[in-house]
Amino acid sequence: MTTRDRDGDRDRMRVRLEEVLAEVETLDGHLRGPLTLEPAISNIEMIIAAYETFETDSGERPVVVDN
Repeated sequence: MTTRDRDGDRDRMRVRLEEVLAEVETLDGHLRGPLTLEPAISNIEMIIAAYETFETDSGERPVVVDN
């Protein structure tokens, strides 16, 4: 896999994560209190931040698990 391929995959993944975040935020806006998707929104935002920050030497990205 070339650097260009990895960059393209990274860009596609970032775009998809942003799309999922927008969808979850939209759904959250339609829920009636006290229901909220805020924990899911926070997790997705954390995954996006981790995805941007961490990349191993092999080009693989670690999986972020929040226990």
